Amino acid sequence: MISIRNASRKRILLFCVIFSSVLLSVFLISYSIDKKIMREYALLASEVTYDRTGQVIRIDLNPNEQVCMFATTFPKQLSSLVLRKEDDWFYYHPGVHIFRLIRVAIEYLNNSPHGGASTITQQLGKTVLHTTSERTFTNKLYELGVACILELYHSKDDILVMYLNTVPLGGNIQGFPAAARAYFGKQVAELNENEILQLISALSNPNSARPHTDTNFAQALELANTLGTHMPLQTANATKNDSGVWLELSDLLEGCTSCTATIDVDLTERIRSILADHVERGLKYGSTHGAVAVVDVHTGEILALVGSPAPDTETEGMRINMALETRPIGSTIKPFLYLLGFTKGLRPYTRVEDREYKYEIETGFPLYPKNYDGKYRGMVTLEESLANSLNVPTVEVQRFITLPDTYAYLENVLGFSPRQSWDSYAYGIALGGLELDLVTLTHSFSALANHGVLRRLVSAHTKDGNPYYFTPPHSVLREDTVIANPDEVALINAILTDRTAGVEQFGITGSLHLSRGGYGVKTGTSRDYHDSWTVGYTGDFAVGVWIGNVKNTPMNMVSGSAGAGMVWHDVMELMFTTPYDKKTPIDLSSVVPVSSNRGHSWGLASDNVEVARSLLESNTLILFPHNFDTFLFTEGMRVPLTARDDVVWSIDGKEHMGDAWYPTHEGTYSISASSATQDEQIEVRVVSEPTRIPK
Repeated sequence: MISIRNASRKRILLFCVIFSSVLLSVFLISYSIDKKIMREYALLASEVTYDRTGQVIRIDLNPNEQVCMFATTFPKQLSSLVLRKEDDWFYYHPGVHIFRLIRVAIEYLNNSPHGGASTITQQLGKTVLHTTSERTFTNKLYELGVACILELYHSKDDILVMYLNTVPLGGNIQGFPAAARAYFGKQVAELNENEILQLISALSNPNSARPHTDTNFAQALELANTLGTHMPLQTANATKNDSGVWLELSDLLEGCTSCTATIDVDLTERIRSILADHVERGLKYGSTHGAVAVVDVHTGEILALVGSPAPDTETEGMRINMALETRPIGSTIKPFLYLLGFTKGLRPYTRVEDREYKYEIETGFPLYPKNYDGKYRGMVTLEESLANSLNVPTVEVQRFITLPDTYAYLENVLGFSPRQSWDSYAYGIALGGLELDLVTLTHSFSALANHGVLRRLVSAHTKDGNPYYFTPPHSVLREDTVIANPDEVALINAILTDRTAGVEQFGITGSLHLSRGGYGVKTGTSRDYHDSWTVGYTGDFAVGVWIGNVKNTPMNMVSGSAGAGMVWHDVMELMFTTPYDKKTPIDLSSVVPVSSNRGHSWGLASDNVEVARSLLESNTLILFPHNFDTFLFTEGMRVPLTARDDVVWSIDGKEHMGDAWYPTHEGTYSISASSATQDEQIEVRVVSEPTRIPK
């Protein structure tokens, strides 16, 4: 008896061990399969990009090249109608509907199939395991096992949520959240009953009966009657996403996935509409394209970026992001040249003579800069020069700060990366020849409103909340930098915010005058009117505008204030109505008034006014001709003789009477002038044919 009992106990123990091993194996295998299912489920979610307000602005395709968005909650009506149509016993079966399976098996044996037996849990398994179109017996068995595993490890509510997130709904759309956005431009929580019925009707035949088709509409009506809904179904037009922000995002967010972009997409599209209206009105003047950039001066965040007025059209050049294309920026560079000059002792009240100058440059040919209107104004202050965008005094400022220091400042401090070597620009920088893109230019102006601090551009924030920095194609800025002392920046701001200082060139009314003060602005026009620029700022944001042509053809006399200035005006007025306008004042507290030609100018309390006032004054006696000038000989030619004071002229040592000289032959001549206090001598050449003159 004892041996029999021992044998029985051993068999029972062995059975328990085997049974436990089997259970453990089943558990481990099922657990492993569930983990795999969850990994596959997670991979179905598309990477989603949001704008700064939380609006979805980009959805990437998942690894299956589908659009799939996950939601955690769904409208009760949606869940209820889906269950009534697809699986009314969902909350009562263990993942498999036994009676449906038996019925389908009998129908199959009788060669009269009449619908499927898949539960919502089984359908979820098919989607996650990518066996939706592979209807083999092996797959069916695997799906049954997967359904049981899902039911074992997850609640019914979780399974339903996963199903609603991933069920195919036509084309490359997976799940109700993605379908709600794709077909109706809504979040799933915003769907009305009509829209819910249209989406549910697509479940059986998602490709042929997707929403907005006649088939879907007919099936939705039938479904409404079958389910006993009382709300009459009405047709709905397909929702088109009119945002063209994809053009700019492709550049701003390159390499950044699941980011929150810094741009406000609604603001961007409102600005795009403003730009499109002005471009359409400007067609008769030859302007066919434009771009706008808006930057937060405190954070460096790009609030809005419009690279084309109509990126969704086939019109030539409309799919080029012109906000990142480099073009000659005209006079918009001048504030930074003057700012560098202020760091070296110049001041707004510094006097400079606006007259003809001669500059030797790398080409071997001398430069004789002219003003925009071809006129000279005599003695002016730097405030008058910058406010009225005078070219000649600006070149004198650049000569004072030196070309090497100009190049170093623009590249090492402002972060400009030129298209050509710096020497190829030389004094052409002051004359508007430097090429930049709109984003880089607008970004640089933001430092003027931020006490001289230039923040790195930020185009997005990552999942972790870290800034995602954006570097335009021709910028080398890699960290926040200080472009000048805040007091010197305040001097520039004092000029650019004073709308009375530029009356001569820009008048007392026009596009540069806004509904309120407290802003700075600078315009620019490239040579032969190829480009029109306006960049301005408040204490909160900087706005830059470019108007021109993709083909780089000249416009019909469209200047910075007339072309880009009109767009800039309307965008600034729009910005005044947004939450981004916090009415932060531009700080001018460190500047003090200093007497000048126009009554007053601006300086700093620590200035030695008389020294700063005279830094650019020239003691040149002979104003024309210039030393080493070369003239082409013609019979009866006349060379004017101009001096600063009353002088006695001499040609080759012989006294000359009158204010003109008439050379009679070729040669090299010595011209002298003597006043009561000064003597000066220059040398000029008269040649018979044009020739390249070495420096």
